[in-house]
Amino acid sequence: METVRIFNTYTFRLQPNDEQAARLEQRFASARWVYNAALEQRETYGQRKGTDLHGRPSIFRGCGKKTDDVIIQDSEVGWRMLADDPDLAWLTDLPAQCRQIALQDLDKAFDSFFKGRGGYPTPRTRARTSSVRFQCWVGSDANVLFGKDSVKFPRIGRIRYNRHMKPRGRFGQASITKEGDRWYVCLTCDQGEREVAPDCDSAVGLEWSVDVPITFSDGTCMKADPDLEILEERAKREQRKMSRSERGSNRRRKRVARLAATKRKQAVRRKGRAHEFTTKVVREYSVIAIEETKVQDMTTSARGTRAKPGKLVQEKADVNRWILNVAPYQTRQMLEYKVARRGGAVIEVDLQDTAMPCFACGSVSDSHRKSRANFVCGVCGHEESADLNAARNILFRALPGRAMTPRQASRDSGFGSQGAQRAIASPSGPATMRASESRDDGGGNRKSIQRGDLQ
Repeated sequence: METVRIFNTYTFRLQPNDEQAARLEQRFASARWVYNAALEQRETYGQRKGTDLHGRPSIFRGCGKKTDDVIIQDSEVGWRMLADDPDLAWLTDLPAQCRQIALQDLDKAFDSFFKGRGGYPTPRTRARTSSVRFQCWVGSDANVLFGKDSVKFPRIGRIRYNRHMKPRGRFGQASITKEGDRWYVCLTCDQGEREVAPDCDSAVGLEWSVDVPITFSDGTCMKADPDLEILEERAKREQRKMSRSERGSNRRRKRVARLAATKRKQAVRRKGRAHEFTTKVVREYSVIAIEETKVQDMTTSARGTRAKPGKLVQEKADVNRWILNVAPYQTRQMLEYKVARRGGAVIEVDLQDTAMPCFACGSVSDSHRKSRANFVCGVCGHEESADLNAARNILFRALPGRAMTPRQASRDSGFGSQGAQRAIASPSGPATMRASESRDDGGGNRKSIQRGDLQ
C-alpha cells in the first residue's frame, strides 16, 4: 500500500501595532536584500553549472559544510561579518534562520530554472515580495510560539492574531506576509503519512470549458460566479481611471491603491469559491479524472505576429480572462492535496480524443459537434451537452467501465456489463496518476488501458 505525506497550511489574520509593523517592514527589506545580493553574486561568479574566475565549481548551497571547492553563501551573511560592516549592520536584526531561508529560496529558484520548471530568477522588489519566513523549531527549542490570541516571533515579540481554527500536526515554518494593508501569518504543519486506497466506485470526470466552468460526468456542473464578473467590470473602470491620471500624482497613487484593493477582492473570492467547490467534490468522490492540460496553452493570445496578425484578438482575450477568472490551476492543486488527505487519487487523462468521440457508440467525427455547446452523434443519434459528453469520456479513459452505457460496455470489453464491472481496478499510488486510453490494435481487438507510472 502506497503512502503520501500530508502537509497543511493554516492562514491567520495578524494585527500588529505601528511599531511592530515597522519592524516587520524592515525584516522584509532585509530578506529581500540578502536574496538580491546572493543573486547578483551568482551572476558575477558565473552560471549554476560552470566554474568561477578562480577555477572552482560554482556550486552554491544555502546551508551545509564549507569545503575548499564549494562556495557557500550562508557563511558570508554571518552575524559577525555583517556587524563589522557599518553599511550592513542593519541586517543583523534579521534572525540567521531567515537569512538562510532566503538563500534556500534562491537555490530552489535556480534548481527550477535548470530543470525547466521556471524562468531565470529575478530580483525581489517591495511591490512583489513582502514576506519573511521563520523556523518554528531550532533544534529542540521552540522559536515561534502560537498562543490562543497572540504569536511570539523572535526579536519582535507577541503579535495579536485571529485564530479561527486549531492547527494540527508538527509545526514546520511560519511566514508573515502583507497584502495591501492586511497582515497574515501562514503556518505549515506536517500531519504525517496517509495510505492511498481510492474507491473507484466513487469516481467522477471533470471537464473545463468556456460556456460552463466545470461539468461533472454525472450531469451536474459548477456555474460562473456573477460577483466575479461585477468585480471584473469594476477593475476595468478603475484601470481606465488610473491610466488617465498623471504619473507621480497623489490622485494616481489613490487610484492605484483602489485598483489593488479590487484585485485582492477578486483573488480572495476566487480562492474561497475554489475551496468551497473542491471540498464538496472530495467529500462525494474518491477518484477524480481530469484532462492533462496546461493553463498557459488554454489562454494563449490570438494576437499573432506583425507579418501574420491574428483574428478575433479581443474576443480571445475576453475568453482567456474568463477562463483565468475560474482559477483552473489553483482548483486542480486543491483537488490534488485535498483528495490525498482522504486517501483518494487524481487521474490525468490525455487531452486528445475526449471531445470528439461519442460516449454512447464510440464513433469519432468532426460533424458530431454541431456547436461549441451541443453534441449530436450522426451514427447512433446520441444527443447531449458537449461538455457532459467530454466529461464522461474523460472518466471512461481514466477508469474503463466505470461510466459505460450497456451498449458501450458490451462493445469495448466483450463481456457485457459484468466485464465492465471487472474492468474497474482500484488504482494504487500517490494522489496523481496518468491514464492512457485503450485503442484498437488493428485486428478488431481492444487493448487494455495502461495507467502508466505513478507520480
